[in-house]
Amino acid sequence: MVARMLATTKGKDMIATGMLATTQRRVKGSIGIGLFPACNREHWDILISSGLASAAQRDTSVIPLKKFFVRIVNNLDAKKLDFECKSQEDVIARSLAARGDEFEFGFRLDIQLSTYYFCDLWYLNYHVGFHAFQVDEQLLDLCGGVHCIWKAQEDGIYLYNIQRANWLRKYSWEKMGK
Repeated sequence: MVARMLATTKGKDMIATGMLATTQRRVKGSIGIGLFPACNREHWDILISSGLASAAQRDTSVIPLKKFFVRIVNNLDAKKLDFECKSQEDVIARSLAARGDEFEFGFRLDIQLSTYYFCDLWYLNYHVGFHAFQVDEQLLDLCGGVHCIWKAQEDGIYLYNIQRANWLRKYSWEKMGK
């Protein structure tokens, strides 16, 4: 089973995932004081040595278990948009029948900060595949927050930057088949 742990390192809170046993106890250690469900110092040392602490300190806006969202918007004139988004653990497939239809899904970053969603979008005989989300400084800056909003139009796929309030064309459609 998996449990959440909270520790303080250099004044920053970090959330990690550790092993859960059947009992709970308080653990005091050099890295801080917190409630760790039956997790001993060895489990915490493994997490620290795996780079969790340095990854969380490099970018305080990207921490394990932080919630993010991806939204797909159909802005095609009278055309159905189909999509499938895959991560290490999930497959999300939908059809957006009409212009203005949209679908949003949320997820939490994994402990290794390796969460990603690769999406395939298609309509008629056009297709495009791209990373709709990944822990990438440039992509997260373009998203402008915890929401990555993608809009499909006839001339391509656009990403909305919330902080700048503008759409940026990121991908062009590829013709499928012959």
